[in-house]
Amino acid sequence: MNFTLRPSEIYYCQNTIKNVFDGIGPIGQTLNDIVDGHLSVNDLTPIRVCWKNNRWFALDNRRLWIFKHLERMGKIDEIDVKEISEIPPEKFTTKNDGNSIFVRGDPYNQYDDY
Repeated sequence: MNFTLRPSEIYYCQNTIKNVFDGIGPIGQTLNDIVDGHLSVNDLTPIRVCWKNNRWFALDNRRLWIFKHLERMGKIDEIDVKEISEIPPEKFTTKNDGNSIFVRGDPYNQYDDY
């Protein structure tokens, strides 16, 4: 089922994320490209969400990181999401109930990932 949510209503399922999209580049550059109008939010694939522990958790945490920043900047209010039935247990690694996530490396520099 597809619907919309505010990014602030969605929680991270993972504890950490890579700082790059494979084959695209740094997540921070993608954020800047949307802010600058070179990309649209609609250019990104809708994130998959699952209702778990009375919260919406995202399977696509790098895109959620971007959407949360855009919401805080006042650039977006809601995003399209796709509901899934479950998140694989190996992907559910959050240690803080999904409230925040650690970006491995500089989000603006693809060479800092470790």
